[in-house]
Amino acid sequence: MPGANDGLSVSAAMIAQLRQSEGTQNGGGYYNDPTHNCTRGQGILVHPGDCAAAELATPPDTAANEAEFMRRVHAAEQQVRDSVQDRTLTQDQFDALVSAAFNLGGAGAAPVFGAANRNDDAGVVNRLRDRVNARDRATGRMVRLPGLVRRREQEAQPFLTPGQR
Repeated sequence: MPGANDGLSVSAAMIAQLRQSEGTQNGGGYYNDPTHNCTRGQGILVHPGDCAAAELATPPDTAANEAEFMRRVHAAEQQVRDSVQDRTLTQDQFDALVSAAFNLGGAGAAPVFGAANRNDDAGVVNRLRDRVNARDRATGRMVRLPGLVRRREQEAQPFLTPGQR
């Protein structure tokens, strides 16, 4: 039986927003993210922990970064389609959940998807707003990341009633 959102694809506007929110540091080459993970391109995790000097000196591979970025976008789309099958989403809601899946991964976004599938918009908003911390590998502590707070608020918008916006 087909899922309610099988016909949806992420919008061009959301792809542009993902590019901006993930950012491109070091010209698309390797860089250390705010929680000390070696990352490249637009938020592509290379490995936990800081990049080695040789990695930081490696020139960017723009084509490989773009291919991996789009592979991850399409994987996030499929995670939303597979996880939210009982409720028809609007394009804005679908895009918001793709953004969450792209950033959190399927396991991290599973509680958000569950609430969306149950048509529990307040639950979607609350679960998104709960996912604004990340473990700093240098200190081992959970830290609240202002960029994640902004991102989660953007992702929550399509699930808020007009009076809550």
